[in-house]
Amino acid sequence: MDNAEFQKRIAEMKTDIFPLDLMLPPETVYATFVGEYAKISNKGVFFKNREFQRLREGYFSLFVAASLDDLAGKKHHLTFPIDPSNDIIFAKVTDGADEFPAYRFDVKEFTIYSGSFEEFVQTKIIPKLEIYNLVVATYQYLDGNDLALLMEALREKGSDRRIWLTGSSSPEDKDVDIGRVTVMDKDKILYNEIIDLNERYNIEGPMVIYHDKLRLK
Repeated sequence: MDNAEFQKRIAEMKTDIFPLDLMLPPETVYATFVGEYAKISNKGVFFKNREFQRLREGYFSLFVAASLDDLAGKKHHLTFPIDPSNDIIFAKVTDGADEFPAYRFDVKEFTIYSGSFEEFVQTKIIPKLEIYNLVVATYQYLDGNDLALLMEALREKGSDRRIWLTGSSSPEDKDVDIGRVTVMDKDKILYNEIIDLNERYNIEGPMVIYHDKLRLK
C-alpha cells in the first residue's frame, strides 16, 4: 500500500492523527509522525501545544516500542485506543498466535510547567501506578536523584509496574529522532540505552495496519 492509499484508508477510519483501535507496526507510526511533524512550520510548538498531544504520544511511544523489542526479544506493535482512559497499548507479536498479549500504558509529560519533579511524581505518577505501566516523557534532563524518586514511589506502592523514562540523550541533544530510554522497576534499572529511530525503523516500505485481536493484561 502506498502512502496515498494509506491516507485514503485513514480518512475512512476513526482517527486522531493515527488510526484508532487498530494495531500499527512502529514503522507505520514513525512514518505518520515524520509526515505530520514535517507539516509543523514552527517546530518549537510541537512540545508545547495541546493540539499535538496525540502526535507526541505516538512519538514517545516509538522509543518505548524499541526498548520493549530489546527487553523481550520480540517485536511490538502499537494501538491508540478510542477509549480515553489510557493512551497507548503495546502488543507483543507472537508468530502463529490468534491473539497477541497486550499491555496498557499511560503517557505523562514532565515539562517546565509541571513544578518540581517530586511534585510531579506525587500528583501524576503515584495515582496511576496500580493501573498502568507508565511512560514519563521528560523535557528536562533528570539526574540520579529523580530516578530514585520514581523507584521509591514504586516500592512504596508495592507496585509490580514498570516506568519508562524517555527524553533527550543529553542536555545538548535536540535531534528528535534520538532519545534515551530508561526502564525501571521498584528494585533496579532494567534498561538504559540511546535509541535512534532512523536506525530502528525503515519507513520507505508500505504502511501497514493490522486487525489482529489483542489479549489485554
